Amino acid sequence: MIKIHHKKSDCIGCTACTEFCPTYWYMDEEGLASLYTVEEENDRFQYGSGFEDDLAALKKAEKCCPVKIIRIEK
Repeated sequence: MIKIHHKKSDCIGCTACTEFCPTYWYMDEEGLASLYTVEEENDRFQYGSGFEDDLAALKKAEKCCPVKIIRIEK
């Protein structure tokens, strides 16, 4: 499984991650990106996991995030 680290506290609501990975991220009621499936969360980070088949799309979301708050680990 792929590990997803998302620093939601620093999200600026640009929607890049939701455009490249709509099965992993959505825009919440505050206009910030949020992971659909959060396995762990603290006051700053959301942690989730992804499938190997989605690695390219997840990496694209990581690369395109203008504030670099997404980290994808294999």
